[in-house]
Amino acid sequence: MILCDSRLGFILCFLDLLVLAPFPFSHHTMLFLKVLALALCFELSTAVQPIKAPLKRHPEHPLAPPRCRSLIRRQQQNAPNTNTSAEQQLYNANRKGYTVEVYIGTPPKAFDMIIDTGSPTVWLPGKDCPDAVCPGARFDPSNSSSYKAANTSFSIHYSAGGANGTYGSDTMAIANLSVTDQVFGLANSSYGTTITYNGTARTQHGVLGLSYPHTGAPDAYAADINFVFNLANRSIISNPIFSIFLDSTFQDGYSGEITFGGIDDSRHNGTIQYAPVMPYTSLSPTATSTLAPTGFYLYWTLAGTAVKASTGYSTALVEPTGFVLDSGTTFTYVPIDVAQNLVNSIAGMNVSVRDPINHLYIVPCNLSSSGKTVTFSIASSLASPSVNPLEMTIGVRELLVPLDAGTPEEATTCGFGITSFVHPNLASVSASYILGETVLRSFYTVYDIGQNRIGLAQAKLSSQKPSSEPTSSANGVTPQGNVANAGKKHVVANPFMLFVPVTLLWVSSVVTHRSLY
Repeated sequence: MILCDSRLGFILCFLDLLVLAPFPFSHHTMLFLKVLALALCFELSTAVQPIKAPLKRHPEHPLAPPRCRSLIRRQQQNAPNTNTSAEQQLYNANRKGYTVEVYIGTPPKAFDMIIDTGSPTVWLPGKDCPDAVCPGARFDPSNSSSYKAANTSFSIHYSAGGANGTYGSDTMAIANLSVTDQVFGLANSSYGTTITYNGTARTQHGVLGLSYPHTGAPDAYAADINFVFNLANRSIISNPIFSIFLDSTFQDGYSGEITFGGIDDSRHNGTIQYAPVMPYTSLSPTATSTLAPTGFYLYWTLAGTAVKASTGYSTALVEPTGFVLDSGTTFTYVPIDVAQNLVNSIAGMNVSVRDPINHLYIVPCNLSSSGKTVTFSIASSLASPSVNPLEMTIGVRELLVPLDAGTPEEATTCGFGITSFVHPNLASVSASYILGETVLRSFYTVYDIGQNRIGLAQAKLSSQKPSSEPTSSANGVTPQGNVANAGKKHVVANPFMLFVPVTLLWVSSVVTHRSLY
């Protein structure tokens, strides 16, 4: 028996007591009343309760640089109930990536998949993928009665790896939400994408793409509509949004969450501020972001107008530039001149040394207590991008990457989580600004599919006491403009939910960046 909440137990107990009372209720009448109580409770719980999905973060998962083409998605069963939302916990594995538990097939098989707002598709390892490159769970179509082969080849390439195989579809579920005939890529080979940690512990099993489907792009598979867009398109969730909370970079294990169809107000401070998604000029790999309302939606991209630091550095962009929000990329990437000047200003000295693996600038670990901040300004209106922009402010402590200890306070060597593209495959990437996990952890993010906008608010980080008032070291979202304009608020923004290392900068032939930690 499923107890949907404490009220059901009380109702059933009361009905049982009626049997002992001198009431003229027959056995069949009592049975009917109990079934009615169960049905009513189930209806209320499925129609009202939001669904959350836990995210896991992987210890020895290679950090994710922006990736090349979208990964393929899977499908869940159509939930028998509509107007639902679901929340699932995320897992933070030693600050290297976030995963969510996904069930695929009939009977369902569990997979820990990277959540990626920077790519539109989903893929997972198939049974023919060698154990050396696809350790852990692999999907065997012959073990699922609901699997359907598509007989269409699948290929995805990243700056540091990729996967090849075929498309297929099956039932896919997260928490209590499911989609039938969900299309995904079934990899039979993979290179540079192995993600394991602690030797034999959890292993990442593919990628859950969450960006706009690229079905009209060159060489794209027309049926490749991802899980969250299927939830919205099929009205499985009544509110076509999903929200992410990553939590602090220093919170490992189960620490974040993703919510489909709703917003968890317990995870953020202040009012959620919205900004429009910036479209692209075309569906080709060379397309650039644009302010034109007739563009194509490809990624969760905001119109950036400036980058600055509390230490005095500031650069105003000549024209609004796309800032891609990518939960699948570990670090944040900006043009090299911006990265160099920004880190020099924050560190208070010329910084030239980078660590050889992640290419992060090496900075003093004691910056964690400096109270310094970095701010990304974004347009709150595409029609008037310079009017009342929003400011995404991140405390430097959340941007520090301790390279030889668990926290900056314990470490002797720290990297700066904002860097520049150094991989040769990324030199021609159309997106010059990718806001990865180092920035996104400071914010509770709401991705609104129906209105093509993104909501930002202060995340209630576990490592820092929630505050509704701005401080010199707080993260936040601040509506800007004349002081005379009412409603100027500073919303401290901190990392919410998860997104793992799998940035995607274009479908088809775009290079996404996957950081290696």
